[in-house]
Amino acid sequence: MPLHSPTRSRRRRLASTLATVAAATLIVTGCAGSPEKEEPLGSQATGVIGQADEGAFPTTIKHVYGETTITEEPKRVVTIGWSAQDAVAALGVTPVGVPEYIWGGDEDGYLPWFADRVEELGGTLPEKLNNGSNGEIDFEQMLALDPDVILAPHSGLTETDYERLSTIAPTVAFDKTAWASEWDRLTLTVGQALGRTSTAEALVSTTNTQMEIQGSAHPEFAGKTFVYGTSLSEGDSDLGVYAPSDPRIQIVEQLGLTLAPGVAENTTPDGGFSQAVSLEDLDRLDADLFIFWGSETAEEQATLGNALMARWRPVAENHALFLSDKSLVMATSAPSALSIPWSLDTFVPALADMINR
Repeated sequence: MPLHSPTRSRRRRLASTLATVAAATLIVTGCAGSPEKEEPLGSQATGVIGQADEGAFPTTIKHVYGETTITEEPKRVVTIGWSAQDAVAALGVTPVGVPEYIWGGDEDGYLPWFADRVEELGGTLPEKLNNGSNGEIDFEQMLALDPDVILAPHSGLTETDYERLSTIAPTVAFDKTAWASEWDRLTLTVGQALGRTSTAEALVSTTNTQMEIQGSAHPEFAGKTFVYGTSLSEGDSDLGVYAPSDPRIQIVEQLGLTLAPGVAENTTPDGGFSQAVSLEDLDRLDADLFIFWGSETAEEQATLGNALMARWRPVAENHALFLSDKSLVMATSAPSALSIPWSLDTFVPALADMINR
């Protein structure tokens, strides 16, 4: 069975998570009525379940480019970058515009767990954003989408883009570092933007509990150090390694493993989400385990077959895990309250197999 198949157990786990959160939300907000669905806005039907917390607006969110104030509950939400669309949908709102996921998405360009959630919400799959070859933003498309808010808490949004987008709708950029975030903080940020802080808190709590249960079931994870990187291409002399600020590190740590000290020691506060380590210097990244990803098995073979890599302890001891399933790679690279439950049943056993062999 392919690693990425959205198995029934994944669906059950995701449905269980969201049902638990929905129940928690009803308790917190006291709104025990039937799910509400908005009338279609423009040409798109927008699924909305639940409602904003009382007194949630106006709200002000700090980010790398300043502060953004949202004065009323957004109904038309556009997301840029990774993960935000998942958080929005997990909180009960179907966005009207999201990035297209050619790599890791389904045949229509949507992440499978996101598409499942939109179906649960009774919404319409949102418009996919047009991006240029370098990720340029199509501002005309943004205008046409008529958003109430634009959320980019895990993205590479430039200050120039931010200023221009802010003339269209209140825009929330990333916190400090481009393409770096923590899934729980991102969820809370999106929750604040949508006026659903109580739902976001419940969602984070439930998802954390799921990971704690999974980690507790594998005591062999405790104390194991890991490096999370990319596969090598022909001629590469450096290994790409993810820094502590990359969200995939947080997920592995929450399952009970420990990031190799050498990674943190070589990461500067403004060093971004990754670093390049010379293959000649791999010994400074002493670790028990190596997790890496790529598109093809040939990349796994090229990486593990490299003479310098083969001498590195986790590889020499056969404790390397290669992730090639694109949806699973996306789920663990851009973790969210939707993708984490979707991936746990596959990712956790794969980690255990690597450690126990």
